[in-house]
Amino acid sequence: MPWNYDDDEINGIVDANMKDSPPNPPAVNSAASVRGLFKAFWGAIRGQVSTAVQYIEELNSSEVIQAALVQAEAVADQVDNQFTAIQTFRDQAQQAAQTAVNVTGDFDQKGFYNATTNQANNATTLTADSSAWRTNPNKLPSLDITTPGPAVFAGDNFAVGTVIGPGSLRGTAANKWYFKSDGIADGGVTIQKLGSDVKAKNLPFSPTATIAYGSKARTAIQDIKLYNVDPSKQYFVGVFAKKPSGSTQYVLHIYQYNSPSNSVYLMGMTASGYVPSAYPEVIRFQGPGNQFAMVTVNWNLVEDGASETNMTPSHTGISPLTYRSQDDYAEYLNRKLESLPPLRATYQRRIVSKVETLSIQNTENRTVQHANMSAVIISFKTNNQDFNLFSFPGHNFATTKAKYAFCIVKTAAGEPEFHFQPFDKRTADYEFQMSRMINLKETVKITFGYLDASFKSFQPGVNISWGSGPADANLAPATISYLNLVQDPFSNGTVAAGGWNATAYKLSKASNVVVSDQQRDRADVRFVLPSKFYLLADSTLWFYANNIIKYFHVYNKKPYGFQMVSRLVSNGSPVTSNYQYSDEEGQIMGAGSPVNLTFSIYDYEHVNSIDEPDLISSKVVNCTPKVRPTGQTLNGIFIGDSFEDSGWEGRGILQEISTLATGNGNTINWKGIRTPNYGGGAIKSEARGGWTEGTFFRYVPIADRADVNAGGSNLHSPFMFSPDDTAANAYFSFSEYMTTYAIGALDFIIIALGTNPSTPSGAKIAEMVASIRAYSATIPIIICTVPPASISRRNIDTNLDQNRKLSQTEAYLTLFDNREAEKIYICPWHMSPHRLYAMQTTSVDVTQYPTENMPSKTLYLGGVATTYKEKQSKLYLSDIHPSALGVRTYAYLGYDAICYAQA
Repeated sequence: MPWNYDDDEINGIVDANMKDSPPNPPAVNSAASVRGLFKAFWGAIRGQVSTAVQYIEELNSSEVIQAALVQAEAVADQVDNQFTAIQTFRDQAQQAAQTAVNVTGDFDQKGFYNATTNQANNATTLTADSSAWRTNPNKLPSLDITTPGPAVFAGDNFAVGTVIGPGSLRGTAANKWYFKSDGIADGGVTIQKLGSDVKAKNLPFSPTATIAYGSKARTAIQDIKLYNVDPSKQYFVGVFAKKPSGSTQYVLHIYQYNSPSNSVYLMGMTASGYVPSAYPEVIRFQGPGNQFAMVTVNWNLVEDGASETNMTPSHTGISPLTYRSQDDYAEYLNRKLESLPPLRATYQRRIVSKVETLSIQNTENRTVQHANMSAVIISFKTNNQDFNLFSFPGHNFATTKAKYAFCIVKTAAGEPEFHFQPFDKRTADYEFQMSRMINLKETVKITFGYLDASFKSFQPGVNISWGSGPADANLAPATISYLNLVQDPFSNGTVAAGGWNATAYKLSKASNVVVSDQQRDRADVRFVLPSKFYLLADSTLWFYANNIIKYFHVYNKKPYGFQMVSRLVSNGSPVTSNYQYSDEEGQIMGAGSPVNLTFSIYDYEHVNSIDEPDLISSKVVNCTPKVRPTGQTLNGIFIGDSFEDSGWEGRGILQEISTLATGNGNTINWKGIRTPNYGGGAIKSEARGGWTEGTFFRYVPIADRADVNAGGSNLHSPFMFSPDDTAANAYFSFSEYMTTYAIGALDFIIIALGTNPSTPSGAKIAEMVASIRAYSATIPIIICTVPPASISRRNIDTNLDQNRKLSQTEAYLTLFDNREAEKIYICPWHMSPHRLYAMQTTSVDVTQYPTENMPSKTLYLGGVATTYKEKQSKLYLSDIHPSALGVRTYAYLGYDAICYAQA
């Protein structure tokens, strides 16, 4: 603490501690009294502190320095008491302000703040700093829907949008909060399994974040990890809302606190029509630069209409224990499923590998003669030893009380670190990694052992391998302590009987070394699915397991299996009438109420003590059916490749879509400048055989262009224009395309690319979409995922080919999934086509090389034996393009997407 505050700074200190709520007039007068008391006290001690500091800076005698430090600490304790008085006043002011809210019944926080501001200003003149803080709405986390927010909302990750509608919140230009992952559904996880910090003393929020207003956010937000943030800064949840004012929005904003008059928006979400999981979910928010957050939220713990705004660090300040580095995030990726016990190391995808160096250890591991404890406390001598890993031996308990192995590492000056793992009696050693490198000179005390389901110590009922032995030279004092039965692990414990001098442990230093992908333990088997199926009430969506699971060739060789669970969005009740599945295929019916479908992959080789298999991957997909529209005439453009440019086995995809529409009483008119080789000239499109998303950015000078219905490298993209007829200055413009070729009115646009190999980024399709949106903000855009690869194809690695196409689909999902509010829809072309029969095939005799491989069969005719060779045939891909069945499948999916976008 600096010891040279002047009078203005003292006033600032008092005002800063008053900042959490506008005080009512009596509270302001009390503040003046506190300010006077503080100034008088400060003047009395300033000289003493200055003398102590002078001694510390000028004298070399360690005894004098220590004495001065003791004196300074005593003075600091007195100052802390005065700050406590100020904080007490602040809490009283907050309580008075909350009472005003209760009386008026006005829970619009901006209105409440304005009202209390007027009362306070009429009663007294406040300091300039306090007044600026209370009257500047741009510096407060607010749900204001009329005035612009602070400038930090602009930029790559977040952009200010327009007012969405009456009573709604200020929106973003798009739902650009990053993604929802690790959705924990179907009761698979409890709060005790969500993170090693959750149970530790108010985490993830700061111990001082206790004001009643803010309790809804603190209840629903169960875990926070802030990555790559400034460790010297304070962060807090400034806005938390669930369907406020009758809207459909879910809001969570994280702010950086700079001063009482300046809080800067950092990252978060403002999502309309958001469908949360029925259970806790982990959401990633992207901030500026490489900063991001992983936030665990259980929206079901707060009621609809909940809204807490204008909060500050005293309401929802985030504990510095949640701050993480990029290396920590690598560790998170490496172990992201560890919160779902029990897992084995063989399931971790190795991104980094630890190199450990032993610091100190004690291997004296003897038996305790009385079994009334399950955890011990040891204090280390202040030696110059660094460590960031702590481990101790496991124990094969006969009791069922042991649920977690844990350690709490305390230093004299820092906050304690609390880590735990699920208990498994087969574990030889429990190892815990600290958030930083710790030196034993920091006066280290470690509590470790086992806890029950309530995070308390317990009576094992059997002897446990901790106990008496030779003195441990690493420990101070010589005796250790233990926790009594059902004792909080944060308590000091009880001093053990004499002679308890040793317990087994190991302190190590670990550094992370990057390893190559070839050394990872397993392929990352996972689902490739959108967040929503756009089903009509009369339609069915088919899927095959080997279409939707990436690295299926690994999945199929392991004792893996997948399950589906369907639950109503309204109340989470299970539903079984809207889906069917087997281990190879399944179908989802559109009839019924909105549901969340949970797809899960389990490993049946490894199970826990109650025979529950390990969860490998999980994906929650929403399905909200709509009624198919009829009697409509729709105009559309199809941007694609040879799948749509040509007919296959007598069928064309665009023609089939038109046929399906006619059968439902609708009419589809296809627009474009190119004529496919089917449809008798009545169909137009913008599909071109062999083209990728990048080819649609090809500019060919006018004199060199091929005919629009031709092919080759001189075929020009109709969306490219140039002011000087050179490729160097060419640009993509959907608006100029519409006017140049007089396309006319449009009701939808379909983009189906990715079959032809290209870099799986989707960046060029994103440019197309941006250009279309510059022309019209309302035309529905349908993005088709990439058709699957064949399972029976010669001269190619079919597994590699399928994984490449699923990677392309994942790139499209990253860019375009969950954007229905912008009228952008995903059409799951990768799910439904059979990977053999939906493609063109040929029969091959697999026994002809050599013919001796052919099996023989002997027949008797009139007693004469005749031997025949029997061919063994197998279907192989003959053409990557669809069969008649495949054409029909793609058309069915495309037509459903068109209808959903119009419904």
